[in-house]
Amino acid sequence: MSGSVLLRFLDTPIARKAFNVVQHFKDELDAEEQFALLRLHSWLARSEGGNGEMVWLDDEQRAYLRSFTYKHVPAAGPQKPVLQSPPPRPCGAVTPRRLTLQEMLDRMEDWERFDVFVLEKLTGGEPLHAVCMELLRRRGVLEALPIPEDRLSSFLRAAERAYCPNPYHNSTHAADVTQALGAMLAMDAYGAALTPLEQLALLIAGAVHDLGHPGVQNAFLVRTEADCAKQCGGKSVNESMHVALAFELLRRPENDFICRLPPEDRAEFLRLVEAMVLCTDMAYHAAALDDFADTLAELGPDLVAWPGEARVKALQMLLHTADISNPARPLHHCMVWGRKIHDEMYKQGDLERALGLEVTAVCDRASAPVACGQLKFINIFLTPCLKLVEGLAPNFVAAAMPHIEGAAAYWRSQIGEGGEEATVCAPACATFPGSAALGSHEIPDPKPAKGA
Repeated sequence: MSGSVLLRFLDTPIARKAFNVVQHFKDELDAEEQFALLRLHSWLARSEGGNGEMVWLDDEQRAYLRSFTYKHVPAAGPQKPVLQSPPPRPCGAVTPRRLTLQEMLDRMEDWERFDVFVLEKLTGGEPLHAVCMELLRRRGVLEALPIPEDRLSSFLRAAERAYCPNPYHNSTHAADVTQALGAMLAMDAYGAALTPLEQLALLIAGAVHDLGHPGVQNAFLVRTEADCAKQCGGKSVNESMHVALAFELLRRPENDFICRLPPEDRAEFLRLVEAMVLCTDMAYHAAALDDFADTLAELGPDLVAWPGEARVKALQMLLHTADISNPARPLHHCMVWGRKIHDEMYKQGDLERALGLEVTAVCDRASAPVACGQLKFINIFLTPCLKLVEGLAPNFVAAAMPHIEGAAAYWRSQIGEGGEEATVCAPACATFPGSAALGSHEIPDPKPAKGA
């Protein structure tokens, strides 16, 4: 069959349907099967005029192709990459088997080998529940504190259901952030310096930090005069809502897993969760880094010696770091998360355009390419954050930095000639959610929370 005839066949509805079925089960293919699919993808891309754009594939399918292309080819340059054949399988080699749920849970504190997307499938769409329960057991929190596990489980399942099915701000992101916290606690000495109550608050804050996120930024909610923006005076709109919703779930008797804590511990838990979640607002990024840098310089890296309010700052910085850490994941995860956040922002831009509003710079499909946005996020936000946190978590940062360098190299390869983002990065891309206000917001002062 000639190439042109084969291409015409592959562009038929039945062939597209077959492709979509294979694509849906791509994670269950072994290495040779994935490589065979990749070769077909690559041939199709070259056959469509050599521009690498398969017009009948959706964005996720194109991203999948590029992710595997990048993993199997040399460093990108102006020329089209040439696929490298995988090494021959030794005689008698066994096809890699699929991971079990227990095997993925065993990787819960492993920064390199944990895969939240595999866990999402293994748990039937409940990765957050699995991550949080496993980490609280591993950290000894459930032994140290009188926590009814049935109520904790009920709370986490309710929280998982309360997440919206956004491209990015969903329960899988919350699970990924919470696992990042668990890995950070396990990798460095400060984890042992935190009390069981502080660890409980930290991991639960990770689990609920984007609870009920509507998929739009705070500024959009203020501009459209949303009720939630009016209720909190336009300040940390989403974050205030996340806290309120989490505490609302906790007030239900079947979810009240802190019911047996002493009143003072219960109040402290609520105060810590609120302080940490509010500080995930990117408007506080610069102020939080400056404040933490001063505290670290004054008190040193041993958290045991830190007084109460300084410890709150450490907890806030840990959650904030975990929240923005996905560019420091292994490259294939970083690429997926990068496209998901931009997909969500582009949807906001489309909505703004439909409402006749000025389109937020980073939400404009026409002028805010993914690669440019991710590269600037790494340089402006994540790298300075990790360099600061290194004073407290040197082992975690040592594991993360090579991935950040690889991610930056990948996104640079996608900008300009021969790259995915042929458009020159628009200056507006330097504006990120909340960045216009960086330095203008003081860190939220933790206040005693009302009883749940």
